[in-house]
Amino acid sequence: MTRNKKLEQMNKDADETNRQNSISEGLSEIYQDEVGDIIDVKKLDIKPQRDWQSLAITVSLYIIGVSLLAGLAWYFFNRGTDATAVELSISATPGIVAGQEFTYTVKYQNQDKVDLNKVNLQVEYPTNFIFVGSEPAPSANNNQWQLDKLSAHGGGEVVIRGKLINEVGKSNVIVAELNYEPANFSSAFKKTASLDTTVESTGLEITTVNDASSLVGENQVITFKYKIKSEGQLKHFWLRVEPSEISDVEFIDDSVTAPFGSAQGKPLGTGTSPSTNSTNSKLIKPWLWEITEAKNIEQEIKINFKFIDKTKLSHSFNLILETKDEVASSTPNVGGASASSTTSTTTVDILKTPKTYIFYQNNVAVEVVKNDLNLSLVINKSDKDQGVNFGQVMNYSLSYANKGQKPLEDVVIMAVVEGDAVDWASLKDLNKGKHSGNNLIWTKDEIPELANLAPDSTGIIDWSLAVKERVKITNKNFNNEIKSYTQFSHKQAGADQNTGDNLSNTIINKINSDLDLSERLIYFNEDSIPVGSGPLPFTAGQATVVRGEWKILNSFHELNTVLVSMKLPDYVVWTGKSQASSGDLSYDSASRTVNWKFDTMPASLDEIKATFDLSVEPKEAQRRQILVIMPAAKVTAMDSVTNSQLIKEGRVKTSKLEDDPLIKSGDMDINGGQVK
Repeated sequence: MTRNKKLEQMNKDADETNRQNSISEGLSEIYQDEVGDIIDVKKLDIKPQRDWQSLAITVSLYIIGVSLLAGLAWYFFNRGTDATAVELSISATPGIVAGQEFTYTVKYQNQDKVDLNKVNLQVEYPTNFIFVGSEPAPSANNNQWQLDKLSAHGGGEVVIRGKLINEVGKSNVIVAELNYEPANFSSAFKKTASLDTTVESTGLEITTVNDASSLVGENQVITFKYKIKSEGQLKHFWLRVEPSEISDVEFIDDSVTAPFGSAQGKPLGTGTSPSTNSTNSKLIKPWLWEITEAKNIEQEIKINFKFIDKTKLSHSFNLILETKDEVASSTPNVGGASASSTTSTTTVDILKTPKTYIFYQNNVAVEVVKNDLNLSLVINKSDKDQGVNFGQVMNYSLSYANKGQKPLEDVVIMAVVEGDAVDWASLKDLNKGKHSGNNLIWTKDEIPELANLAPDSTGIIDWSLAVKERVKITNKNFNNEIKSYTQFSHKQAGADQNTGDNLSNTIINKINSDLDLSERLIYFNEDSIPVGSGPLPFTAGQATVVRGEWKILNSFHELNTVLVSMKLPDYVVWTGKSQASSGDLSYDSASRTVNWKFDTMPASLDEIKATFDLSVEPKEAQRRQILVIMPAAKVTAMDSVTNSQLIKEGRVKTSKLEDDPLIKSGDMDINGGQVK
């Protein structure tokens, strides 16, 4: 190594030594105690510096924490001083009948630990509600109760008695409002509740009978029948009729010898009109009758009228029942009216009283026919729309009459029958009308009388068509109704003339659902396993148990109120072993009737099944006889689309066990079903 290099190395070593010494001296100063001794850092005791700034921060944080805890404690022990601290609810008596007294119950509950002051309950009644009374009594206006104070966790109720007079199913909303002020709070709060109630029954059985069509100038009648039900309360009411086109209709009062307004007529309301079969009803003015006392026997009012012109193809008559229900004409309270303190026995003049209550409306439609040749069509003895079944025969009858002043020459009558389910191959017509598409046409060639119809001459054309069988309808989206009507044309004064107003009434036949009932009576099932017990053939003096089976089949429309029933013979015993895939299957021992019922059968459910075991013990006198074990059951249901009642009957099942798979195959002999 050269001299220069050695000198450089020595300088580097010296610098490093000095650096280490400086570090050591610095550390020594840091880790020395007051007397100069080196501190053992493993036992170092670090003491925090306590200045005034740190102390202030600590105190502030402590105060904030205490405040938060106090606030939480106050919230949990005093929470609820707002609207949610009170519960308010309204309930009503179920099964409300128009005019029958019922109750609303308004309940209130303070759920807080704080008293409520200045408590006031106010109720807004439905428009058609009549206030009768309450417990406790109102403080003001039949709808306010001043409760003043409601203790912590306290509660109560107000029971309100009254009547609803409204149409069935219409909305009647009652609203209650509770205002109050918490004892530890300066602001006022309120809680509201509401309830929508509906009238479920008018208390009356009502039927309306009328012709579907009317010829201009001919007297017509709508018969309104009514009867009080057992729960009926409205016995005094009015029938008001509102024609849709009053200028086209003339009211006929058959109790007078001249029309209304004539000097020869009786004064209005002077007696009972022959248009009613009851002395409890009387005509007040055209289109208005008073029923002073409806009873639980059927009564009727005949509404006589005639069309004097035809401005529309169809007219309607709105039949309205309304009443005052012996309510005084006092000023009504909020939403409702007050009941009279005394029951009046005098007739209320509904024409002058400011408030009436409508509880029933029914719109009756009548087609208007105006032509020289009157055509009147009926199907299966009815001119009204009606349901028909798959495969059912529809018997048509068309009556025609010349109501004009002149003969009608070369009359052509055409029947139009539209619908995918019409089976034209089943057509039967003794007059041999010409069939083309959806039409059937008669001329003087088929009916010679049509060559010249003198005034007042009449005739009848009959024919029949069947509805297709369900299995023959392949289109699932086919039109499920059949529309039928007739029209005519004729030659008059040597010229072809189509009157343009030449139609008969129209009848719509909707096709009912394909309801059917299948029945079986077996001892063995399809696997030849016994499901019954006891001797076969049936033996006198010994009990044999067999299994009955019902199947309801349906796939077209939804069915409602379905019922299957069957009455058992006195030698057949219901064992109690039964099962149904839906509905309620039961046995009434008093009437010896098996009943299977359910509310709804959707169209998507093809079948519903029920089974039940029957014990048969033949008597000595029944030896060598074939016994009826299951009489023909009957199923009834309401079609939800056509509103028709459907009825199907099953077949009698006997001791021959005709449906048993083992007996049908001939593998078992039961003596032809005769009792041994």
